Amino acid sequence: MTDAAHQLLELLDIEQLEVDLFRGIGSGGETTTRIFGGHVIAQALMAAYRTVPDRMCHSLHAYFIRPGDPSIPVIYQV
Repeated sequence: MTDAAHQLLELLDIEQLEVDLFRGIGSGGETTTRIFGGHVIAQALMAAYRTVPDRMCHSLHAYFIRPGDPSIPVIYQV
């Protein structure tokens, strides 16, 4: 595995807190003041896949209304 692929997998990694509750790290984006929206949606998809491993995503939509703080972990409830 290349170093870039390994870094990507680390960015997408989320921690399972409970059955349908996950925590992701918001760092690694383009800036230090906001979380990159693509990072958030990718981690949300990872959380969804960990709750229903036998299903495939065929469509994904998101609205980013407010900026996220990269110093605070993101909590995903599926």
